Amino acid sequence: MKPAIVFNAVDSEATGLHRMLYPIQLLKEKGYRVEPLNYFSQIEQIERNDIAFLQCLAGEQQFSLMERFRQDGIKIVIDYDDDFSNLPNKILKKLNISQEQVTSNWKFYLDSANHITVPTEMLKKRIGELTK
Repeated sequence: MKPAIVFNAVDSEATGLHRMLYPIQLLKEKGYRVEPLNYFSQIEQIERNDIAFLQCLAGEQQFSLMERFRQDGIKIVIDYDDDFSNLPNKILKKLNISQEQVTSNWKFYLDSANHITVPTEMLKKRIGELTK
């Protein structure tokens, strides 16, 4: 039986489209059961899925969700396309969060993941430095 996947794309354009939604669409065409994460029915989704495919987590909002995934044995795959330890000030202002807090949160998410996907060797190296 193929694993069931719950996913949460950061957007439906650019990164979200190419790095998550297209691959999810291909998996669905190959017979995998996939569903977008619905924050109002998380418990039911956790109980019926094997893998969580998430993207660009930065704030603390998903800490409890990550803990629940881990407790229930859900494998966590996180996709990052940016170095979250060095975000532009305009993004930090938009998120209303300090760079130190983003970096701390990012490390938590990196440490929580079973697998991390990135688009470049440079970002892979940076993540490796944080997860030693």
